[in-house]
Amino acid sequence: MLFRLAEWLAVVGTLELEGTAMDHETYRDLIGDQRILEMPSSDAVQLLGQVIDFCTDDKCIEGANWAIEIAKAMVERDLPPDESAVLNYFAANAWAIVHSLKPAEKRCEWEQEDLARQILYLRNALLGDGFEQLSSIRQCQVLVNLGNAMINVGRFVDAITYWKRAFEKDSSFAMAMGNLGLGFLTYGRHLHDQGHAALFIRRAHEELGRATELQLHPA
Repeated sequence: MLFRLAEWLAVVGTLELEGTAMDHETYRDLIGDQRILEMPSSDAVQLLGQVIDFCTDDKCIEGANWAIEIAKAMVERDLPPDESAVLNYFAANAWAIVHSLKPAEKRCEWEQEDLARQILYLRNALLGDGFEQLSSIRQCQVLVNLGNAMINVGRFVDAITYWKRAFEKDSSFAMAMGNLGLGFLTYGRHLHDQGHAALFIRRAHEELGRATELQLHPA
C-alpha cells in the first residue's frame, strides 16, 4: 500500500502503517507538512521514522530539519513509554544527518550542537521507561548509535561500553561487534605508548574478525 497525504489524512485513526512501503515521491511530499501531527502518535512516530530513513539515504538536510521540528513537537506530548523511546531514537537519527552533512572543518569545531542533540535524544531513549519494552534489535540500535556519538566526541571508554552492552543484548548484532573493533583500533591509534597501542590493535583485530563471521548489514 502506497499512500498520499490526502489518503492517510482521510483515514487518520485507522491507518495501518506496519509493513507499509513508502515510495520516494510520497516521502518528498511529506516533508514540510505539519499535518503529520494530527495523526495518532503511534502512526506519526512510525511515519516519521520512515521519512528520516529516506533522508539518510538521500542526504536530505531539508527533510532532516523538518523531522527535527516534528520530533520536537511530539516529544512534548504524553506518549506511551515505548513510543517515546522510539521517537527519541528517530530524533537522534535526524540530528545525525545534520552532523554528517556539515563540511569536514565544521565537524571539528569545539561546539557541536548536532552531536550534543544526538547524545541527548539517545540517552533519553536509553534511560526512559520504554527502553526495555523495545525489541532487542531496536535496543541494540540505540546503544550502538550512542557509542558512535560518544567516540565522535573522544569518549572512547563510554563508546566501547555501549557497544559491548549492545552485543550482550543480541550476540548476532554484527554492527555492535564491528564498531567495537573499530573503537579499539581508533583508541589504539591515539595511544602514545606503542606497547599499549599494540594491545588495543590486537583486540581490534579479534573483534573485527568475529564481526565478519556474523550476518552483516548489506550496507
